[in-house]
Amino acid sequence: MTAKKFSTILAAAEKAAEPTILATQEAHAAALERQRNADPDLEAAEDRLADIEGSWRRGEDEYNTTQHSEAVSAVKRAELRKAGAKRAIGDAQRRLLSTDVRLASALTGALGIVLPGVTIVPTFVVPKDAAKASDLPVCLIVQSKETELRKNGTVAGHVEVVYFRDNIHRPLDAREVERACDRLGLHVDAQGFVSSTENRDTLRLVVNSAHESDPVLAKVGRPEVLTGKVAHALADAVRYGTSTVAHRGDDNLWASSHLEVLPMDSTIVAEEVTEDGRRTLTVRGTLGVRLLKNCDPLAALDGVLTELDRGRFVSGLGMLTSVRLLPAGEVETEASKVAQQIARAGGERLDASRLGFEALDHNAYTFEAVLSSRTDPANVTTGKAA
Repeated sequence: MTAKKFSTILAAAEKAAEPTILATQEAHAAALERQRNADPDLEAAEDRLADIEGSWRRGEDEYNTTQHSEAVSAVKRAELRKAGAKRAIGDAQRRLLSTDVRLASALTGALGIVLPGVTIVPTFVVPKDAAKASDLPVCLIVQSKETELRKNGTVAGHVEVVYFRDNIHRPLDAREVERACDRLGLHVDAQGFVSSTENRDTLRLVVNSAHESDPVLAKVGRPEVLTGKVAHALADAVRYGTSTVAHRGDDNLWASSHLEVLPMDSTIVAEEVTEDGRRTLTVRGTLGVRLLKNCDPLAALDGVLTELDRGRFVSGLGMLTSVRLLPAGEVETEASKVAQQIARAGGERLDASRLGFEALDHNAYTFEAVLSSRTDPANVTTGKAA
């Protein structure tokens, strides 16, 4: 018998798994409904008991002891039902499955670094006959639970990496996966080591923070995050190879062996949202730079912005689509105002705490960045493409 292609095997497995997944979702919805009904039932029972006992306190004979016993029993029943509903929610939540592969899709780039040339597929199921496919190697990123969406645009959760290979292919390496994720700004922890059986390597990952290529942001965060990111990158770009970059938290200054960088202005200058929920954000940031050793900060900053221009996620702001250095004089910033104050002072050193930074005469740089995101999770496909 001719071996089937992996895509055919996977498609059949996904289709076969969908009824089971749907059943878990229906059970979860039923448990939620049961919990919603439990609260008013308990409240009504407690009100009934309070009415009876309040009537007796007032010396009234409207209710008899049988009705009181029934009311006490009703409260106890409602309490047990509420407790049972709470447990049912927990059980249904643990069993709940999903066809959502957004988290898995966010990791495909990192796995592509680890396994160059190998087909990387996000999915919600592991096919039983995958190792018999005719077109190995193939790597699956399996996500069985719904993606956790964070307010800052990141995603989190758990996935399982399953690598089907022939004996001639080298096995999956957990540390390589972690390093590749870190290189792309994804915070991932491997759970233990790779489990290997014949033609199959398995690795469980805890995804603490990842980002999609089209992140969802219900609300825009602080632009200072981007300016600080650029400041850190500039300080890191101009230093001795064996030295490190220090961060002075009281004034948010980044220092290397060659220069000090202070994020000064951070401003959202434009925000546009289309009818389908696509947001375009324009941010301007200004850096004050003081040289400690002879170097060319402008060339270094240009390199930093060029690297960022290739597409980076910025927490709370979205995905960078373009970054450019603004020519001197194109926009007046707080840094340029400081420089004017220094010039008017005739070279006299001014109070750094009053100015925000010292010696900014000609080392003030402003950049402009454009970032993209979406405003509503409902506008994003949560399952696999048809």
